[in-house]
Amino acid sequence: GDAGCVRLAGELPATLEELVLVLNKSQVGDAGCLALAAALGRLSHLRSLLLDLSDLEIQPQILEGVFRALRNLPSLESATIRAAGTGIGDREARSLAVVLARGAYREVEVDLGRTDVSDAGCDALGAALACAEG
Repeated sequence: GDAGCVRLAGELPATLEELVLVLNKSQVGDAGCLALAAALGRLSHLRSLLLDLSDLEIQPQILEGVFRALRNLPSLESATIRAAGTGIGDREARSLAVVLARGAYREVEVDLGRTDVSDAGCDALGAALACAEG
């Protein structure tokens, strides 16, 4: 739940280079995700991230904060972001697009199935990935 995620987030070492965090269908909510966003922002050496937040009952703006935290990861080369079933929409997809557009990724996987992301959000993500590629 939230308390466990808050403790986990507080214990993540700043020198961590790879993080696989699968929280899908767990009892983690807004407070746990807020703590996770703060922790991610401190992981400046992180090179690889798999973050599965699928089917969590969190507010879309909280998930947007998690996406924004990824901007503070200058070493990140590989990112797998799973947010299926979270109810996020175009605004949050655009926030993720801003992160992806920075262009330092070797590998990107994004799962936004069963969300409210429309063509506009997908277009933003596509443009970001094209920008990162070129």
